[in-house]
Amino acid sequence: MTDDGQALDVTAAADASSPFDEGTLAVSGGTIVDADDVAASLLEVPRSELVGRPLSRICPRSPTVYDADRLLDAIDRSVETGDSFVWVFDRGPTGEVTTEVAARRAEGEDCDVVLFVRGTPSWSHRDWSVRPVERLHDVATQLESCVEAEAVYDLTVSAATDILDFDTSTVSVVEGANLVTKASTSDVAADLPEAVPNDYGLAGRTYQTGRSFRVDDVHTFDEDEHGHRRHRSVISVPIDEVGVFQASATAVGAFSERDLELAELLAGHAADALERIRSVDALRENRKRIARLHDVADEMVTAETGEDVFELAVDAAEELLDFDQCTFLRAVDGQFVVAASSSELDLPERLLDTDQGVAGRVYRTGQSELVADVAVEEEAQPMVGGIVSGITVPVGSIGVFQAFSRKPDAFSHDDLELAELLTAHVATSAERAESARALERQKTQFSSLVASLPGMVFRTSTDDVDRLAFVNDYAAELTGYDPATLTSQNGVAFGDLVHPDDRASIVGKRRAALLEGRSYEATYRLVTADSGERWVRERATGLFTDEADSATLEGFLTDVTGNRRRAQLEVLNRFLRHNLRNDVQVISGHADILEREVRDERMLDSVRRIQSAAAKLIGHSEKAATLEGLLGSDDESNRVSVDLAAVVRRRVEAFERRPGVELDVSLPASCQVSAVPVLDAAIREALENALRHGGEPPVAISISLDAVEEHGREIVQLRIRDDGPGIPEQDRVAIERQTETALTHSSGLGLWLVKWIVTASGGSLDILDSPEEGTELRMTLRRADEG
Repeated sequence: MTDDGQALDVTAAADASSPFDEGTLAVSGGTIVDADDVAASLLEVPRSELVGRPLSRICPRSPTVYDADRLLDAIDRSVETGDSFVWVFDRGPTGEVTTEVAARRAEGEDCDVVLFVRGTPSWSHRDWSVRPVERLHDVATQLESCVEAEAVYDLTVSAATDILDFDTSTVSVVEGANLVTKASTSDVAADLPEAVPNDYGLAGRTYQTGRSFRVDDVHTFDEDEHGHRRHRSVISVPIDEVGVFQASATAVGAFSERDLELAELLAGHAADALERIRSVDALRENRKRIARLHDVADEMVTAETGEDVFELAVDAAEELLDFDQCTFLRAVDGQFVVAASSSELDLPERLLDTDQGVAGRVYRTGQSELVADVAVEEEAQPMVGGIVSGITVPVGSIGVFQAFSRKPDAFSHDDLELAELLTAHVATSAERAESARALERQKTQFSSLVASLPGMVFRTSTDDVDRLAFVNDYAAELTGYDPATLTSQNGVAFGDLVHPDDRASIVGKRRAALLEGRSYEATYRLVTADSGERWVRERATGLFTDEADSATLEGFLTDVTGNRRRAQLEVLNRFLRHNLRNDVQVISGHADILEREVRDERMLDSVRRIQSAAAKLIGHSEKAATLEGLLGSDDESNRVSVDLAAVVRRRVEAFERRPGVELDVSLPASCQVSAVPVLDAAIREALENALRHGGEPPVAISISLDAVEEHGREIVQLRIRDDGPGIPEQDRVAIERQTETALTHSSGLGLWLVKWIVTASGGSLDILDSPEEGTELRMTLRRADEG
């Protein structure tokens, strides 16, 4: 329709010589601008709805060779040659209709081309018979049943001969930089070289451009066609991106546009079959690779260190994924460092920062990237010269994996997916290995710390208070027996260490604590290996195991023999001081009387000596009172002034280097507290506990240190809070109240160490749990006396 609503005169707009007088469609810019009633009826679409519809909308909806791009190409050829062509259109609600179409250039300004369309094609038309189309569809079914590419090549050549009446034809496939002949009719095989460069001749142009060609006379063609010396006419059709189909004849102008379109249809069917086979082969190969990658993952599980995991992964990338140049980069202190790389890859000593390049972006976002050409990637910063393309995949929170090539577009999305599978195994295994290594280090630190504690740490065997399952090395110093003797099944029983006069009472307390899961304290005499005696203070808790049907005792023995002796000295000191002072006062009083009564100077001198000696004895008595005060106070001699802010800062700096943790720290410049020298160990264990019981990585841990007023004096509070679900109930209650069930070895001992050290420092430990805010460990300590 025109702008004023009038119908276009499509017959006037076309050339006078129409090939047949049927329905017409006026087209401008690929869009229908007018149609007559015959065309509308043929397509079963109202004429008003046809107008304004793109040609793509009247092509079949399902994937087919009759798509819009091919229709536009056929229209151009028909305009150029004057030939008609067969086309299948989408016909309204009833399916598809096969038509014969001729295109003529329009003379008016309202449209570019007029299409003349008629329903059933003329069967007698020499070039445009529909029967080959039907037979080629049958061939497509046969091609779909092929399981090997060679069968597709042979069937394509056979169909060209049997159906399309092509005397000579070939199928060539790209292998590397060459086009290699895979199938041909017998009479052309001798004329063709086995392989030619993929940019050579008409076949090379067809492959490089992805376009079809019909050449009426190769002698006048501008390409060097040595493969067709005996033939004059050639059609050349691309088989997708796989290769080229060609047919040739000895006569000039032997092929029509219809022949070319049929050849394109055949090549399309062959391309579909080859793509299916390629996909099946690729899937089969991927399954094999995935299975072998899982085998590699099993090997990674047994790797002792992260370094071993990365070396296994590089070998797998080279051998299984065919990545000749690849590397694993770890993020350490804001820089990438090489964890492992291919032997062929010569990386520089200094790599990128973790916020640079594609590697930095992938590390930050956690999204894999495929770079087809680094020249068009703005952030690409190749670490090796000559790199053109590559893939980058995140390795959990550890770093990234990269594979490189000196060719453009060398990696596919399948390569990327396989690399992601490999790196997933690497991340899991490397983190497991590092965790195991860290746990081993922690166990060593625990052992060292427990061994250095000034007391015997013990755990009894399950449901047997007379047998020890664990003691620290201090047991040898306290009892005279080495730990192996005390924990051996045939060694010294725990109960036998108790003095016979105290045994019944102590064993009874132990059994009651074991049965009821409670705590107790007791002081008794311990019999040493040399039959000596020591006074000890035992603090222990009955703990149920995870099965909740058996129990054990965990506790601590301290040598209080010195305390007993000190108590005896206190009694003696009080006795001597009291009686000595009284007697000296009597002597001094009588000496004063004598001084007043005696007149003899010699006697007065003796009296004065008596008074001087008495005064000295009274001074000694006062000093003895001071000594008694020292003997009666808590032993704080092991406490020193410690800069708690500096201790926490050192521990925070160590934790900041760990992956999967975010720290929010608020510390003063300095904060002096009174504490035992091993306070640093308590801070470390508290941070480890927060990391262990925190939420999903990255674990958020907040640390604050403040001075507060309490009961009129200034104290220091250190708060360490995590974002996790909280410390297990049995752990928290056992530490705070000592009345609950089983502690696991790791969490129970760690929190006990914090509590012991804080308590030994004269402080206190509180555990605050909140489902919304996580868990807070609050250590309260005294300020050091700076005066």
